[in-house]
Amino acid sequence: MKSYRAVCLAILAAIFILFCDPASAESRGTCGENVNWTLDDEGLLTIRGSGRMTDVVDIYTSIWPWESAVTAVIEDGVTSIAQGAFSGCAALQSISIPSSVRSVGDAAFSGCSSLKSVVLPEGVKSIGNIVFDGCSSLEHVSLPESLVYLCDFCFRGCASISELTIPAGVTVIYDTDFPPRAERIVFLQDKNTHVNISGGRLCISPDTTVYCFRGSTIESCARSSGLNVRLLDYLDGGSVLTLPADTLHIGDESFSGCACETVVIPDGCVSIGKRAFANCESLAYVVIPASVTSIDDSAFDGCDNVLIERDSH
Repeated sequence: MKSYRAVCLAILAAIFILFCDPASAESRGTCGENVNWTLDDEGLLTIRGSGRMTDVVDIYTSIWPWESAVTAVIEDGVTSIAQGAFSGCAALQSISIPSSVRSVGDAAFSGCSSLKSVVLPEGVKSIGNIVFDGCSSLEHVSLPESLVYLCDFCFRGCASISELTIPAGVTVIYDTDFPPRAERIVFLQDKNTHVNISGGRLCISPDTTVYCFRGSTIESCARSSGLNVRLLDYLDGGSVLTLPADTLHIGDESFSGCACETVVIPDGCVSIGKRAFANCESLAYVVIPASVTSIDDSAFDGCDNVLIERDSH
């Protein structure tokens, strides 16, 4: 009898350890018709299955109890990150997103104030409104070439991003608040790509330098918005910079930092703006035609070895 009781107690103890020990606790549930999630006690959230996640009605509050997640891994087969999926997950520091994901919903990462980096895979065509709103620690976002739409306020409050590249496929920019403290934002759209920009204005800080291609929609919009613009066409274009024959004005900081050694300015150009060629450390020779009547005093700041020749003809 004692032996029987001892066996029963041992079995009960084993059950208690297996199911009730806090050290082995794990939460789980569903977040889509065919999508499940688990969250272990170390903060690892794993989302697996196939198809879409279920969108959250209140995008500012995730309906799933994974606000303590530190690391999130979405496995291959999941095709969307639901709107509001990680909203308010202030402890989340990193996330792995598979190539099967095609869309990222509104406010998907809103309020993820500890998130450091996000790499969106090829195939994603749009990212939702306020998707990274309040991600104050976010330092790096990699956007795929497949991306077409940038929605409203998607980078609002992303004060730690210093550089952002907008891929060439983006042709629609809504009221996008770009990172407020970015040193530079690079747009890869060329002059043959029309970009529909809401209100014709880029919401970019005046302290940010915009890199873009000459003649592009981005260049026109950035200049009309009073932003600092540098042209990508000539940054790595060899040692001789030959400006187009129809150049009338060389804008402020247009070629600042350019690696050219020689600049050829066409006859007909009339002005050279502030710091237009500033810090072109390799610049050795510039011919300025007689048509140029206005040269800002800072146009060649930092060009210590340049020889400037005025053409009097």
